[in-house]
This record gives sequence, C-alpha cells and structure tokens, in this order.
Amino acid sequence: MIDAKISNRDLAAAPAGGWEMISGADAEFQRAMICVTARKGRFIYDRKLGTDAVNLSDAAKTELIFGEALAKYKNVRLRVNSVGQGVASVTLMIDGESRTQEVQSYGNV
Repeated sequence: MIDAKISNRDLAAAPAGGWEMISGADAEFQRAMICVTARKGRFIYDRKLGTDAVNLSDAAKTELIFGEALAKYKNVRLRVNSVGQGVASVTLMIDGESRTQEVQSYGNV
C-alpha cells in the first residue's frame, strides 16, 4: 500500500515538489489513525468512515468506539491506555508492530 503522507492535517510536501509518499507499515498506521480520528459522516467518499468521538472520558467506551471504526481491518488492534480531559492515549498494533498516539475528542457537538 502506498499513500500520500499526512502531516498536521494536510498533505506533506516533498522537498523536490509534489507530495511525500509513504508505504508499508507507515501507510497502514496512517490509515488506521484516519479511521479513528475522522468524524463519522464527514468524509464525502465514505460516510461510514470515522468515529463519534465526542466525549473521551471512559476508557472502555472509547475503546469500543475506536474498535468499531477499525472493525473492517482484520490485522489492526487498538488499546486505550488512558483517557482524560478530552484526550485518549491509544496504542495501535498492526502485524506485530505497535505505535502509541494521542487522539483528541471533538468536544460537544
């Protein structure tokens, strides 16, 4: 899998021009994080993509919300490490490799 790299919510520019591309594990982790962080119903090409992560205050509920978004990806597992003040620390595991990242809630919508 090859994809354009997203950095700071935008496509990352390559030094020589165009877009920076990623592949392999980096692309897989990026795809999984997009599924977890995108607001459900907002992506025009796939209205089922994303989550309803409005209130990240309970680890078990947050894990269920994120797990639902990732359900179609058989090789991806997610663990919520902690939640608090609208931020969740999650660890994504794909094919034996894991990466930890923070996810922000959407606030009250």
